[in-house]
Amino acid sequence: LGANADVKLLENVDTANGNISRPNFFSVVAEDGSGSLTATQINNISTEVDKVRAFSVGFAVSAPTVLYITNEVCVIYDEALTNLKEEADAAIIAVCTDYINTRKIGETVYYSEMIYRIMRLSASYPIIKAVKKVDINGEVDTDFIVSQPIQVVRLSGTVLLTSIITRFPGAV
Repeated sequence: LGANADVKLLENVDTANGNISRPNFFSVVAEDGSGSLTATQINNISTEVDKVRAFSVGFAVSAPTVLYITNEVCVIYDEALTNLKEEADAAIIAVCTDYINTRKIGETVYYSEMIYRIMRLSASYPIIKAVKKVDINGEVDTDFIVSQPIQVVRLSGTVLLTSIITRFPGAV
């Protein structure tokens, strides 16, 4: 499946039939990093699983359900360093996009982690002084939890970045 692959096994759950409870059954939820699998990939995984599964145990293979989210970020920049704004904007958008689009199956997107990753950029881009807001799907500053272990989060569109440029005390 590749370097960004992820696989989850769910015991006694049939994901192919509405996540119903089903004894002597397991589901394989697989992801290649794109959020979807081809029929060929699903067939290949099924063939490999069938070689090692116990007799009389059923299974299903499926791709995760993609949960698309929107992301808006507002940062505070130092007016004295506006020559770094374009580069800082690009770096912030890249770090947020990467964080969201590399979540594994069933993982949570944390606001605090996104803020941490943005603020780590301030070592390379001292124009970045603070994160004013992180908004995911219209909700501000609470964890966004993927509610089902068969979902994978992906960014819908691009990160919307706004900035506030402020003069800081001691700036020239």
